[in-house]
Amino acid sequence: EGTGSKTTKKTGSKTTEATRPRPTTKRPSNPDSKNKCGRIVCYFPSWARYRNGKGAHKVKDIDATKCTHLIFAFATLTGNKLAPYESDDGGRYTEMMKHKKTNRDLKVLIAVGGWNLASAPF
Repeated sequence: EGTGSKTTKKTGSKTTEATRPRPTTKRPSNPDSKNKCGRIVCYFPSWARYRNGKGAHKVKDIDATKCTHLIFAFATLTGNKLAPYESDDGGRYTEMMKHKKTNRDLKVLIAVGGWNLASAPF
């Protein structure tokens, strides 16, 4: 049987269907041979945009092809529900999800809490 062929239950005849090839994502290369798990976790703090000069980073500056996981910091809890830490962070998290277009295997996560939130809501 070829790729994309299947047998229908009613007639028992074989049919072929066009299969859309999956986009290929180049896995991040890791020059550190000690990293046996193959994960490259990238961490993006929302305050990175406030840094001065070349240290300032925006979500669009992330090269998601170099990450297997991308963590956005931080969200908070409001009434036992996730909420943006800063008023415009929700849009930034949505923007991070767009990186899955260039790296379909990317896992996008959100960190909840942080030093300023402390442990009271938990």
